Amino acid sequence: MCLRRDFGIQMTPLFDTMISAQMLGYEQLGLAALVERHFGASLDKSMTRHDWGRRPLEERYVPYLIDDVIYLEGLHDILSADLDDTDLVEESEIEFERVSALQWGGSEEADPDRFRKIKGSRTLNQTGLSILKEMYMLRDRVSRKADVPPFRVLGNEQLLAVATRCPKSRRELRDIRGFTDRVLRRIGDDALQAVIDGTDRKDEVPLRAKPRGERPPEEQQRVDEGIRSWRREEISKRNVPSIVILPNHVVERIAHARPSTVDALAEIPGLGKKRLQRYGEKILEIVRNPPPLRRRR
Repeated sequence: MCLRRDFGIQMTPLFDTMISAQMLGYEQLGLAALVERHFGASLDKSMTRHDWGRRPLEERYVPYLIDDVIYLEGLHDILSADLDDTDLVEESEIEFERVSALQWGGSEEADPDRFRKIKGSRTLNQTGLSILKEMYMLRDRVSRKADVPPFRVLGNEQLLAVATRCPKSRRELRDIRGFTDRVLRRIGDDALQAVIDGTDRKDEVPLRAKPRGERPPEEQQRVDEGIRSWRREEISKRNVPSIVILPNHVVERIAHARPSTVDALAEIPGLGKKRLQRYGEKILEIVRNPPPLRRRR
């Protein structure tokens, strides 16, 4: 993603080992699990959070980097053959193309309530929530400016601790685990300002997140539920994952567009010719006569 974001380089065609494993019904999708499954080797994941942007690169890190790529060609060959044997090549390639076309969306601007997903946020009062939001935005700004992952700046545990304790001095910040001298030099003053700003703006942050926009039209909800219900039956019949039948993003697009003809359905991104031929009439039948909405408790 950084190649595309920073340099406009798009990697295509792309083969995604995780999507391939998902298509094949694997329970564990990560690279380490795939390598262990197919090669019997255990990858060292102890350096997952290492700052790989630091230069010069120390010699002791080279074997770790090699392990991360040395099995990829073999995995490609194995998974490609399995996708071919199970007649899932088209479905997989559609997902590969979709992923390769994704663009980096920046920070959390699209979801202003993302900070609420931090574990423990529900225990905070309104002031604490407001401080948590300020700390979350501070971390986001610093990480983007330094071009490093957010956890390299400060962990969620530290954000929550600041929101809970409301420190008023560097000394009180230092009492929070994770606020090392290096962190204090980097964001100490800004963190204290975030506490002040969060306290001042507490009335702007409700205890509960506001609903996101209006609910979809009832007809759209009915089509969505109808397709998902039918998909569950098809999953049971074919004993394959849901992504093979219809990925969620395709279900949502169909429910939103509610196509009335085969040609219109064929225009839905991500569907593909094989799914259209196999499921087209059934999907159109659901679109034309969607079931009533289930009662929500």
